[in-house]
Formats: sequence, structure tokens, C-alpha cells
Amino acid sequence: MLQISGQSNAPEIAAQMSMDPGKLCASVMSYSNGERVLLLQEEVRSLSQELTQCQADKEFVWSLWKQLQAANPDLTQAVSLVVEREKHKAEAKDRKVLEILQAKDYKIQELEKEVTSQRQEVSALLQQQRASEEERHVMKKELVELQHTLSDTTQHLQQCDEGWRRRLEEQQEQSRKQEETNNARLREVQEELVKIQTVSSSLSVQLSSVQQKLSEREQQLQQLRGELQDLQSLYVQSVAHAGEQAELIQQLEGLNMDTQQILQSQERVHTTHTASYHKLYSELSVSYQALRLSEEQLRQRNVSLTEQLCQKEQQVSELQDQLQQLQQPVTPHPLSSQCSRSVSPSSSKAAEKKIQQLEELLTLKTDENEELRRAHAKRHDRLRLIQTNYRAVKEQLKEVEDTQGLRAEPWELRQENSDAVWNELAFFKRENKKLLAEKSQLEEELDVARVRVAMERATAQELRLQLHEEEQVLERKMVCLERETLKLREEKQALQDASDVLRSELEKVQAALQQARVREEVTQARVSAERDRLLDEARALQAQVEKWRRAETASRAALLRIRQEVGVLRAERDFHRNKIRRGRGYGTHTNTHTTVPLQPRTCSPAKDEWEDMSPDSDSEDFSDSLDSRHAAHPLHFAAKSKSVCVCRCVCVCFVTLPMKRRVTKRRHVCAVYTQRLACLQQQVAVLQAASRAAHDERLRQQHTHTELQTLTHTLQVHTHTHTHTELQTLTHTLQQQKAMLEAELEQLRKSHSPEAQQASVTVTAPAPDLPNIKTLEAEIKQLNNRLKSSSAEVSRQSALIKGLRTELHERDQRLKELQDKVCHCERDVVMKRQLVEDLRSRLKILQDSERSHRSHIDELERKLKSQCEEASNRKSFIESLKRRLSVATHDKQQCESNNNTLREQIHTKEQKLTALQARLAECERSKVELEQTAKEQMQLLTNQSTETIHTLQNKLALTHTQHQHLRSVTLALAMEVDREVRQARAELRKRRRERKKEGLGRGGVSKRSMVKAQSIAASILNVSADDLASILDTDQVDEADGVWMKHIQQLLQQQSLSAGELLDILLVKMKENRALMEELVTLRESH
Repeated sequence: MLQISGQSNAPEIAAQMSMDPGKLCASVMSYSNGERVLLLQEEVRSLSQELTQCQADKEFVWSLWKQLQAANPDLTQAVSLVVEREKHKAEAKDRKVLEILQAKDYKIQELEKEVTSQRQEVSALLQQQRASEEERHVMKKELVELQHTLSDTTQHLQQCDEGWRRRLEEQQEQSRKQEETNNARLREVQEELVKIQTVSSSLSVQLSSVQQKLSEREQQLQQLRGELQDLQSLYVQSVAHAGEQAELIQQLEGLNMDTQQILQSQERVHTTHTASYHKLYSELSVSYQALRLSEEQLRQRNVSLTEQLCQKEQQVSELQDQLQQLQQPVTPHPLSSQCSRSVSPSSSKAAEKKIQQLEELLTLKTDENEELRRAHAKRHDRLRLIQTNYRAVKEQLKEVEDTQGLRAEPWELRQENSDAVWNELAFFKRENKKLLAEKSQLEEELDVARVRVAMERATAQELRLQLHEEEQVLERKMVCLERETLKLREEKQALQDASDVLRSELEKVQAALQQARVREEVTQARVSAERDRLLDEARALQAQVEKWRRAETASRAALLRIRQEVGVLRAERDFHRNKIRRGRGYGTHTNTHTTVPLQPRTCSPAKDEWEDMSPDSDSEDFSDSLDSRHAAHPLHFAAKSKSVCVCRCVCVCFVTLPMKRRVTKRRHVCAVYTQRLACLQQQVAVLQAASRAAHDERLRQQHTHTELQTLTHTLQVHTHTHTHTELQTLTHTLQQQKAMLEAELEQLRKSHSPEAQQASVTVTAPAPDLPNIKTLEAEIKQLNNRLKSSSAEVSRQSALIKGLRTELHERDQRLKELQDKVCHCERDVVMKRQLVEDLRSRLKILQDSERSHRSHIDELERKLKSQCEEASNRKSFIESLKRRLSVATHDKQQCESNNNTLREQIHTKEQKLTALQARLAECERSKVELEQTAKEQMQLLTNQSTETIHTLQNKLALTHTQHQHLRSVTLALAMEVDREVRQARAELRKRRRERKKEGLGRGGVSKRSMVKAQSIAASILNVSADDLASILDTDQVDEADGVWMKHIQQLLQQQSLSAGELLDILLVKMKENRALMEELVTLRESH
């Protein structure tokens, strides 16, 4: 197959060599494959030569075998059996070798297939590389062309840019010139406008002065007419108006009372709701805080319990270690450390139930809170909707008021039953409603702020209380920690004492170990001496075996001589028989038939499939272990003894009596040795199994012992720490309860002390509060019950510890018994090992015969090594091919990546070119559009500027005239109001003087009474006498009127008039006028 493959590869190699130098790698690979084929051909030749030599050896051995068959048929039968066995072994070997060779052939075929596929891939890669190189050249050419086009386009673009820049500069110069001309025109127009404005302003001033004079004259005429009409109808109208106003005032007062009552009821409802909500919130917050505190306390307790458990486990492990070291029952700890008790299961169950109930309550409260929040959110949304609606209505009302028009002028309000007065009243009503709404909003905000302040105060108080409680808890914890530190110091002292005891015991154990080591050294010295003695005995036995071998060789030589003599005797006997047959004549046929069965039947080598046999047939089955040697050599020895026995049986009838005795003796000795060897092997196997079982049992017992020790240690530490922590917690709880009870007792004493003092007058001894004493007694009983349960639990745990100690003691005894058994087993094993070593010394003699087999095996191993080296060389060649392939694939990937990058660069450059061309086109379009738009905008701006100038001039003139007119109107109105106020004051003063005169005429009032009246008025008004005098003075009023007029003139002279301030000032004066008129009316009525 290899020759065929080499022949088939030869034309491929030639074809590949004839290819161009681009496929150098493939040609090198084909050349290496050719060298490999030549090496394989040489190996095949050497193998064929070895086969021919083997066939020649086979024929020689076959001829020898025929001669043996003719000489000794019985011996040939025994040898044929051995040969058949060896033949089967050789067939198995050959099958294995053939399988290995077939596997190697399959591997070679697969590798050749892989090589061919790799060659194809390499050729494809080379073709792809060529194609990529061609594409690269094409792309380079395209790139060069594109670069030329780019340079041309850039030059063209630069030229275009320069041209466009020149055009733009020219256009900009033209536009600048146009702008300069337009600016000059605008300046001229503006100058003309200024001149026109000065002329118009002078004319407007003249017009305004004329108009003012005209308006003043018209106003004077109207005032005179109005005064005449007013004087005629003033009295009637004032009376009617006063009655109507009184009715209106009563109605307004009733409405105000109703609104106040409604507001008060709403405020009460709101306060009740807020109080209820605050109470609910405070209760919920208190419960939530209590639940949180309880949860935190429970968590802390859980954490502390887990820490205590860990401590207990550590203590249990430490006690177990102490138990392992001591292996004795541990003395119980003092009662001071075992006086603690854990919380009973009933109390833990109750705590769990409480926790569950609190969790359920917490969930319910959270649900209620969520529902309240939802309701509050809904109400908040409703309020927002109402507010938005209210704002929208307000805006609508404002818009309506604006659309209704301006308010009535003051001269229209002089008539009492006019529409203007009623409109003014409606306006004031609206304003009053707005103010009321704003007041309610402000009150609501104030209430909310007050509620917040109250809540903050409550929360601050709660926080103070919590901090105080936490400080108290921390102080208690500090006291508890100090007590625990004292207890821990005591425990530490106890542990130090225990560690000292353990150290002393450790020193004892180390001394015992030292003694055991000395004993082991003594036993090792004895074992080495016995080993030397056994080796001497083995050497003596080897010498005896060599003597027996020499005797066997001598006996074989004697046997050969006897066989020769037997052959001579047979020949003489046959000669004598032939003579007798010839003499008789008749009985020749029968005698010839009698000699036929003596000839042995030979087996043909063709039927038995004779093959080349080697003396190392048992070499494959031989191993270096003792068991395999024991198994292999007795069989070999038995086979030898059988062959010897067969040879001896052939010669029994021809040997003399002394020879028979010797043979029987040797046979008997061999049989005895074989039987003894078999028995000893069986005993050794049994002893090894027993020693292994004893060792395993010992390991198990040690493991169980350690487990029990750790368990007891953990249990003791757990019980100790558990009881200690439980008693600590119980004492802590008892101390807390005691403190609580003492506090309650002090409170009861304080509460009962005043009652006792009152009752001591009547009764000698006060009666105690029975229910509190009962509760105290019940709590004391509960504490007693808990103490009893804790003591019972301590006794139960001590009983458990005692039971565990007894179990430990029993297990220690069992361990001691097992250790004794293991010692006995070890002694038996030592004795049997000595026997085994004797047998080994005897078997070493038989190992010498196997050295020849090993030499043959070494030769075969060398051949195998050479084949392995060839296989490794092939593997290295395949790996080198794979590396070349990987390099080629890497180069291909690099080429592909380079191609991809070049394509991407070209694509990006093309995109940039297209983008630049598009930008150029856009720039040209934008330039054209800019020019057009600039021209259009300039024209529009000029037109618009002219139009706007005209319109602004017109508007300015109109606004100036209107402004002047408004200012003149407002000044006239203010002067009229001031004049009316002064007239009213003058009339009031006249009436008051007349009234005073009449009063003086009727009954003269003395100065003392006037002083008294003034002092009473000052005390009623809560004003000083000087202030009252200033109020009574009229000169000050005149000065105030002058200040008022100056203020109005200042407001009118301002550039930006504030209408609100003007209106407010005018309203103040009008209100004053109205008040004066009402006083006049009242004085007239009284007069």
C-alpha cells in the first residue's frame, strides 16, 4: 500500500515541481512526502528479509521436529501441548501487532488524506492570493486615477472658489456703496423728521394750551349748571339715598354674619377632621414605632442568640478536643457556670406567636395608612381641580370686567339713583368677595402651618423620649456587659487551669511516645537480624537447588545413554524376531501387524499451523509483582515436572531398580515442594487479606472513636454555653422585671401616700391595693415555675452527659480490645511475611531463567521504540505542515484584511468626493439665493423703513395729543375734587360754629367742661392731647390737601404714568368728600 502511494505521489511531485515558483511551499511538502515514501520502502524491504529468515528458521525447526517425533513420540506429544499453548499466545501477540499495524495504516491513510486536502487548500489559497494581488494592482491603478481626478477637481474647485470670492467681493463693495447712499438718505430723512417733530411739538403745545382754556371754560359752565341742579335736588336725593344705603348696609351685615357663621362651622369641621387625622396619625406612628422597636429588639435577640450558639459550638469543639486528649470522663464544671438556662420552648413559641400577631397588625396598619394616603391624594386632586376651576372662573370674570368697560367717572357718581352708582356698588361687592376668598385661603394656609408646627413639636417630643429611653437601655446594657466581663474573666481563669492540666497530660503522652519509639527501634533491629539470617538460609537453599540441577543434568545424560542402549536392544530384538519369523514362515503376517501400533501418530505442521516460536512466550504474561510471580512460576515448574515424569514413564520398563528408586524419590520431592509452595501461597494470600481487613477495621474504629469524642465535646460545650447563656438571659429578664416592679411599687406608694394621710385621721391602717399584689404574686409564681423548669432541664442535660460518658467508656474498652486483636494480627502477618520472604528467595533462583526472555523483550522494545520514534517524526512533520498551513492562512487573512481596508478607504474617499461635489453645488445655489435674497431684503427694508417712519410719526402725534388730554382731564378732576372737599369742609366748619354758638347761647359750657370733654375724647381714641389738638386744627388739613395736589402733579409729570396709584389717590379724596357730605347731611337734619 505504501509502495502504491509512493508511486502515485511521484507524478504529483513532478507536476508540482514543474509549477511556477509561487507554489514553492507545496513542492517542498511533496518532496518531504517522497523522502518519507522512500524510507517506508526501505523498511518494507528489511521486513521482507526478516520474514525470509524466519521462514528458513521455521523449516529448520520443522525438520528437527520430525526427527524428534520419530525418536520420541511421547515427548513430542508433551512438547506439542506446550507448543500449542505457546502458539496461542503467539497468535494473540501477532493479532495485537496486526491490529496496531492496521491502526497505524489507517492513521497513515488519514494523514495522507489530510495532506492532500491541505495541498488543495494551499493551492486554493495561492490562487486566491494571486487573485487578491491582481485585484490589489487594479485597485492601486484605480486609486492613482482617482487621486489624479481628485487633484484635478481640487484645482478646479479652487479656481471656482477664487472666482466666486472675487464676485462676492465685488457684490459686497456694490452693496456697501448702496448701503452708504441709503444711510445718507436716511440721515437726511431723519433730519427732516426732527425738524417736522419740533414744528409739530410747538403746534401741539399751542393746541394743548388752547384746548385747556376751552376745557376749563366748558368745565366751569358745566360746574355752574351742575351746582344749580344739585342744589335743587340734593336734599331729596340725599334723603332717599340715605334710606337705601341703610337698607343695603343691613342686608350686607346680614350676609356677612351668615358667611361668618358658615366659615366658623367649616373651620370647626376642618379642625375636628384635622384633629381626628392627627390623632390617627399619631396613634399609627406610635404603633409603627413600637412595632419597629419590637422588630429591632427581636432581631438583636436573634443576632445575640446566634452569636451565643456560635460560642457554644466553639466551646463544645474545645471540650471535644480536651476529651480526645484526655480519653477519660470529664469532671463537671462548678455550679456557678451551670446556673444559666435558655428560654423554654413554650416562651419561644409565645414569642413567635407575638411576632406573628405584630406582623399581621403591622400589615393591617400599613394597609390603613395606604388607604388614608389614597383618600388624601384623591381629596388633594379634587382640591386642585376646584382651584384650577376657581382660577379659570377668576380669569373669565376679569375678562368680562375688562370687556364691560371702564368704571364710571366721579361726576357720574353724584347722582344717587344712577346706573353708575349701582355698577360701582356691584364692583365693590365683587372686590369684597375676592378679598374674602383670599382671606379664607390665607386662613387655610395658616391652619396648615399651625398643624405642621404642632406635628413637628410632637415628633420632637417623641424623639426626645426615644433618646431618653435609648440612654436608659444603653446604661442597662453597660451594667450587663460589666457583669458578663467579670464572668468571662472567671471562665478564662478556669480555662487556664484546665490548659495547665492538659499540658501536663501532653507531656506524659509525649514521654509514652518516646518509649514507644525506642521499642520500635529495638523491634527494627531484631527484624533486620532475622532478615540477614533468612537471606543466609536462602543462599544455602540456592546452593541446594544448584546441586539438584546438576544431579538432574547427570540423570538426563544417563537417560540418553539408557535410550541408546534401549535402541540397540530393540534392534537386536527385531533382528531375532525376524529370524524366528523366517524360521516359522506362517506367522509373519501377524507379527508385522503387532508392530504397527507401536509407531506413534505424528501431527502434520500444516494442520497445527506451525509458526516461529520464541523462548520468551511467557514474557508478556510476566510482571514484577510478587503475586504474579507466585502465580506464574509454579505453573512453569509443574510443566517441567510433568515433562520429566513423562520421560521417566517411557523408560520405566528399561531401567534397573536403583534408577527407579532415585526417580521416585525425586518425583516425590518435587510433588512435595509444589504442594508446599501452593499451600504457602494460599496462606500468604489469606494472611494479606486478614491484615488488610484488620487494618480497615482499625481505621474504622479510630474514625468512630474520633467522631464520638468530637460529638461528646460539642455536646458538653453546647450544654455548658447553652445553660450559661440561658441563665444569663433569665437573670437579665428577672432583673428587668424586678426593676419594673420596684418602679411600679414606688409609683403605688407615691399615689397611695396622700390617700393614706387622709385616711389616717379616720382609720389607723390603710388597705393595700389587692389587684397589684395579686399580679405580683402571679409573676413570682411564674418565675418560680421557670426556675423549676430550668433546674429540671439542667438535671436532664447532666443525665445526658453521664450517658454519653458511659458510652465513651464502653467504646474505649472496645477500641482497646480491637487494638489487641490488631496486634495479634500484626504478629501473624510478620511471621507470614518471613515465610513469604523465604519463598521469594527460592523464587529468585527461577528468575535467572527469565533473563534470556527479558533480553528478547528488550530487543522487541527497541524495535518498538524505533517505530515510536518514526511515528513521532511523522507527527512532527505533520505538525510542521499544520504550522505552514496556519502561516499561510494567517497571510491570507492579512491579505484579505488589507484588501478590505483598501476598499473601505476607496469607498470613504468616493463618499467624500460626492459629499464635496454636493457641497460645491449647494454653495453655488446658496450664493445665488443669498444674492437674490439680499437684493430683495434691501428693497423691502428701504420700503418698510419709509412706511414705518410715516406711521410712527402719525402714532406719536396721536399718542402725544391723547396723553396731554388725559393729563389735563386728570388734573381738572383732581382740582375739582379738591375744591369740592374744601367747600364741604368750609360748610361743615360754618355749621359746627353755628351749632356751638347755639349751644353756648342755650347753656354756656365752661372751659373746665371743654377740657374734660377733650380728655375723655383723647382717652376714648387712645390718643394724646397734642394729637387731638392737631386733629382739631384745620391748617394741617389744608397742608395735607396741598401735599395731595403736589403728589398728583408729580405723578402726571412722570413719563410712565401709574394708573393704579392715581386711582387710589383720587378714591381716597372722593371717600373723604363723601364722608364730609354725609356729615353735612346729618348736621342739616339735626338742625
